[in-house]
Amino acid sequence: MIEILSKYTPAETYFILKEADVGLKELMKYTLMDLLFKRVLEMNTEHKNESRGEKAKVYNYVRVGREFTHYKPLPHEMIYLSPYYKSKSIRILFQHLISMGIQNAGSEKKYIQNNFLKREEMKHFFVSSRFAIFFTRLNLSDRGRSEKESLLQTLGRVDVSLADSILNVTGKGRSDVSTIGGNIFLLEKARSKVLQKISYQLKEDLQRSVGSYDFMTWIAFESYEMLFNTIFDELNSSNTGSDSGCNSCSILYGVI
Repeated sequence: MIEILSKYTPAETYFILKEADVGLKELMKYTLMDLLFKRVLEMNTEHKNESRGEKAKVYNYVRVGREFTHYKPLPHEMIYLSPYYKSKSIRILFQHLISMGIQNAGSEKKYIQNNFLKREEMKHFFVSSRFAIFFTRLNLSDRGRSEKESLLQTLGRVDVSLADSILNVTGKGRSDVSTIGGNIFLLEKARSKVLQKISYQLKEDLQRSVGSYDFMTWIAFESYEMLFNTIFDELNSSNTGSDSGCNSCSILYGVI
């Protein structure tokens, strides 16, 4: 029943699993990570010396990936993708893209109501009362609780088995990764080991197919999470985005 994970993006899976405890930061984070994972968007890094004698700053730019043209976006992904549909040639600083995402989402309540709750596959999973929606407190319907249980069981099985099956990256392990897609980032036990195996054993193949794609943007999930959370918290508190580069991004992203 692993196919159940192919029905949802990681943000949608997270939304079902967390119910009332869902947060805007996590929904946005998993959405952007999934778009990078699926190569709808890609990250490129540039080192710039702004003045002689200073250490080069690292700028992470996001632009359209090789799958962008053929990808059919879901509503909750448009907070990031909308500017690229206006111009496929633009590139946006990572922190600026997150800032735009926050502005486009509007608020946690608005983002959830306008995207997740209106999607046909999910709208029957939650009991929507004015009181609950007003306070962003969502209750699962019987159908939603059944789906949540199926997701939990499937994620649990995959979490245990995938770390071993990924050793054969041309067989079941690779097939499973393809099926669950960005939901791989919701795994607990297998996540690091799986991503390391992908990094070591598939890196050359992926480099040939993706070109300059920065693998560490999704392979090093813990580093990605730290960077996203830091930027999100700063932007959410100050409501500003600075084109100041990132002196530590080379460490976080594994850029040499």
